[in-house]
Amino acid sequence: MEFERIVDSHCHWGPSLSLGIEVTTEELKSQQAQSGVTHVIIMPFPSTAIAGSAINLRVLAEAGQEERFVPYHYIREDFDGADFDPVPQGYFGGKWHWMRAGRILPRITAYWTIRTFQG
Repeated sequence: MEFERIVDSHCHWGPSLSLGIEVTTEELKSQQAQSGVTHVIIMPFPSTAIAGSAINLRVLAEAGQEERFVPYHYIREDFDGADFDPVPQGYFGGKWHWMRAGRILPRITAYWTIRTFQG
């Protein structure tokens, strides 16, 4: 059976502060080629995203350089602003560890966005 698109829907990219490792673009592309995956949804490791939101911007920038990388925004738990957007412009979805913050589930659910991508 042939498929037009095979998506790996959960790949962490970049450094992990808790694991002490870094998953590089080259590593993901190598695994992608070996497995026949056409698109890779990339997101930061939770430990790095929780430590600072700059990693989200790095994920977005990296996906901008790799045609078949699809960026997901790591949704942090420290949002309080009225302008909160769980999936900012440029991202195709968001990753949120909902079990870590049950107090905000209704707010996330109300704002959740699913975006499609053309690949």
